[in-house]
Amino acid sequence: MKVSEETALIKESNAIQVLLFMLDDPKLTEVVACEKVGITPDIYRFWIRRNPDALDAIRQFIVESQRTQLFELETNWPKAVSELVLDAVDGSTKTKDRISAMKLLREIKEDLERTHHTQPGVEDEAHQFLKEGPKLTRVKSRMASVEVEPTASGGLRVEVSRYSDLIDSHLEEPEQP
Repeated sequence: MKVSEETALIKESNAIQVLLFMLDDPKLTEVVACEKVGITPDIYRFWIRRNPDALDAIRQFIVESQRTQLFELETNWPKAVSELVLDAVDGSTKTKDRISAMKLLREIKEDLERTHHTQPGVEDEAHQFLKEGPKLTRVKSRMASVEVEPTASGGLRVEVSRYSDLIDSHLEEPEQP
């Protein structure tokens, strides 16, 4: 039985809708998401297999969406904690509710960090490294520099140095004004 183009678009749309339901609620199972849309899991998997490009696009969208959520959670974390503290001071929210909200935010954050393999503090360390650059120290050079100067008696004075000097120009001290 050949499926019309219109039916195919509807089925693909339904399969994408299932994925979007699962994106909105990560704890939602495939079966429940399919029930919400009104298709069976077999039909869902068939249409997803039939159009892998759509699936890849949706997966990429999900990953980027989760990364955006993690970024927003990270950047707004101090504000959220501050709001919870202010609520504690004025007593407008029950202590139990504040603790539940904080636990939920922490669980979401930890789940997203596990999903995207992030390590707390790595971004700060990388930013600091990029600001400061590598730490450079003077060490014994593996290269030798040779200085040749004429002497007053008409000869030449040759000096061989195995310590970093002008040869290691990236280690030069800045000129004093």
